[in-house]
Amino acid sequence: QLNAKVLSTTKLTCRTSEEMALGGSSISLWSAQGQRVAETDIIVDFVNPPSVAHVRTPFSHTRGGTHVTVEGSNFENNPALTCKFGSVPAVAAIWRSSSVIDCVTPVHAPEKVWLRVSNNNHTFTDMIVEFEFVERASILSFAPKTASATGGAEVLVIGT
Repeated sequence: QLNAKVLSTTKLTCRTSEEMALGGSSISLWSAQGQRVAETDIIVDFVNPPSVAHVRTPFSHTRGGTHVTVEGSNFENNPALTCKFGSVPAVAAIWRSSSVIDCVTPVHAPEKVWLRVSNNNHTFTDMIVEFEFVERASILSFAPKTASATGGAEVLVIGT
């Protein structure tokens, strides 16, 4: 049993505990006197939380639109699978496997942020990786303008 916090006459909240078993569980409400006052056939599914280990492209330009591959574990193939870059709203993730997902970066100010993942777009990973949004670079010039097709030439690139 878990203690609930009453939010209104039609809403309450409770926090699951670490002792909850994997798998499904129905919800019942009990009065302070120990009487069952409500129950549902709806099942809450308890699963292992996702974990982020690595991001293959740890940066994006501030205009967003960069495809980012996230590696980790326990990613679920469902519509609520999301990536969160800093404090901006989460973006949908594309499930590739239980250990690989892809996300498209949102528009974001230039800064370093934490990248987090959620299987339900509500509870996000505790394990996070750093991600950076940068201004888009511009190439102003480069030299030499020609190089040997056999490789090995050093090219100097000047830009912003």
